Amino acid sequence: VDQYGTKVSPQAQGHSRIMATNNWLQINTKLGQVAKGRTIKTILASYANDSANVLTEETEYYICDENYRLYDQCEGAEVVVVTVDFLDGKNAEEYAYEVFNDWGLGDPDENNGVLILLSPGEEKYWIQTGAGLTNALSAGTLDEICYTYMETEFDSENYDIAALNTFKAVVREINEKYGVSESEAEAYWNGTGTEDYEGS
Repeated sequence: VDQYGTKVSPQAQGHSRIMATNNWLQINTKLGQVAKGRTIKTILASYANDSANVLTEETEYYICDENYRLYDQCEGAEVVVVTVDFLDGKNAEEYAYEVFNDWGLGDPDENNGVLILLSPGEEKYWIQTGAGLTNALSAGTLDEICYTYMETEFDSENYDIAALNTFKAVVREINEKYGVSESEAEAYWNGTGTEDYEGS
């Protein structure tokens, strides 16, 4: 637990509303018991990492909230959106692959993470998926998602809309893979599909 008595997990921290996008904050917890014998390379503090400053606050909150639900309802799946101005001399695929693996997205057993990368400065984007989503998010499905939801808005510099609509499309495919209906997803936020984690 953290210093407020809230469990240190994505869903518990999300439900507590202690952490907020674009605010300085400090969460204290003792990692020794969990991390004993392991090396912590990265701590993922947000599911929306907007270095290029192109996402609205509403979009960032939506992405984070949906990830808390995915974690609970879809076997620890994570869909992270990253925006950067430039790719440090790499192509979009290389950059996304490196970030995806460094951050260890998704459940390690399910290998069900997704990284949606947008680089406005280099006019590139990419979607990287874990091997556990190969069937749900095949190359053909990803091409269709990018063509339908990303390409036109990205080319028009509507990066927030491009990211949000692409995120929603990817999440729909993950919901389908894990048999989560639209009504079940809605029930989660209405308090009928999950327990109350606040303060636990």
